Amino acid sequence: MINVIVMHDKRIIKTADYKNEFIDVKTNAKISKKLENIILKKYGNERLRMKEKGFVKFKGSESKGAMHYIKYNNNYVSLTEKSSRKMKDMNKNSGLTIAFGLLSKNYNDIKVDIIEDVKVVNEVYSYMKTKKHTHYKNTSDNLVVLTYPNV
Repeated sequence: MINVIVMHDKRIIKTADYKNEFIDVKTNAKISKKLENIILKKYGNERLRMKEKGFVKFKGSESKGAMHYIKYNNNYVSLTEKSSRKMKDMNKNSGLTIAFGLLSKNYNDIKVDIIEDVKVVNEVYSYMKTKKHTHYKNTSDNLVVLTYPNV
């Protein structure tokens, strides 16, 4: 269960609740205490906490913008339309260039899992709607769920 994520020198760093250690997402290796102290000093404990819901910024060759994300079944997920330009970018580049938080300028390329199962899409949409965290007025066959791995 990840509760902290931060971009530092183009690296995604995370911590686990139960271990209290910082891990580099790409290499899955524990980072040094020196780097851990730099991150804590720079960002502070409260700013590092990834919220249950928020926004993720994305950019691609054809589009850029922000998407709602929410924690659902211990994963961070977003909804988007199959026909969107960001989907074209993701299919072309096998991933998405994102920054967590609207104020962040640190973008990183990550592989995003796409779930097209209508049942899952409807469940996520309903959950996001009950939490008042979606701009979609209703669900449609054109929506998919994006899952951000290990964040």
